[in-house]
Amino acid sequence: MKIKNKNIFRIIPAATLTVVLCCPSVSQAQPSDPPVIDRNGHSRANVGLGAATRDDEVLDLLLRHNVTPRAVFMQTPGGFSGAHRNNDGQDAQTLIEEARAKTAESFENSLEGNLVRLRDLAETYTEEDIAANEDARNQARSLLIHRAAFEVSLAAAKNGSEKDLF
Repeated sequence: MKIKNKNIFRIIPAATLTVVLCCPSVSQAQPSDPPVIDRNGHSRANVGLGAATRDDEVLDLLLRHNVTPRAVFMQTPGGFSGAHRNNDGQDAQTLIEEARAKTAESFENSLEGNLVRLRDLAETYTEEDIAANEDARNQARSLLIHRAAFEVSLAAAKNGSEKDLF
C-alpha cells in the first residue's frame, strides 16, 4: 500500500488544510505490503480531497469513518504554512478550531510586526530617499508584499471553514 502525503481539504482556493489521520504517512510502503497497524489497532493514512470543502463536511467524513486526526497542516494563499499536532487527544472539531485560532493569532502578530517595520522604514527614509535607494525600495516592496500575504492568510485562517469565501 503506497500512501502519499496529500491535502485533505481546502480552506479557500489555494489555501489548504491537511489532516493526518491516526499516524504520520507511510510513504515507503510497497503495493504488496500489508497495512501498517500500530499497537492500538490504528492504521496510518493521509487523505486528500481535491476541492474546497467546509469544515463541517470534513468533520462528517472523519466521524463517518471513525478516524482520529493526529495533526493539521495549514497552508495559506500567502504561501505560509504551519503544523498543529494533536498531542492531547483532542477531537477533530476542537483540533481544527484551535489550529485556525492559533494560525490567525500568528498572522495577527505578524501584521503588527510588519506595521512596526513599515513605520520604522517611513521614519528612517523620506519618499525621495526610498525612490533613490534601491535597498530601501526593495525593503518597502517586501514589507508591502508580506503585509498583503498576511492579510489574505489571516482571512483564510479566520473564515476558511466557509466553502465559498471569494
